[in-house]
Amino acid sequence: MRCLLDKVTARYAIQGLLKLATTQELTSAELFTLDFFARAKSQPACQLFIAPPTANVLQRLIQLPAYSSIIQLFLEHVEIAFPTRYFKRWAAPLTRLQLYQGRCRDIGFGNFRYKQRDCFAKYGIGGYF
Repeated sequence: MRCLLDKVTARYAIQGLLKLATTQELTSAELFTLDFFARAKSQPACQLFIAPPTANVLQRLIQLPAYSSIIQLFLEHVEIAFPTRYFKRWAAPLTRLQLYQGRCRDIGFGNFRYKQRDCFAKYGIGGYF
């Protein structure tokens, strides 16, 4: 199973991990997210992905001492999904349905993505996992 975590889910996971480290009380959203994260990582066939914009934000936050170890732990368990050449073609019709543009991009990533280490990534050639 492959799961694309949106930016809100990634934020809840990181906030939840940070609160666990400092023994603060978790919100229900953070608790649900950490439960999902733990269940997903306990299954060997499950892969978790984040979009490049989410990874960019995390790379900036990793410089803050309070977040650095938590974000490193999170990034060790997720991969970054990169768009293929059909990404824009897939996301465009969704915007006509009056969906939020960021959500359309997430749906596009969820359907057409590949790993950056794929040898075709440089040329934008890819397809389904």
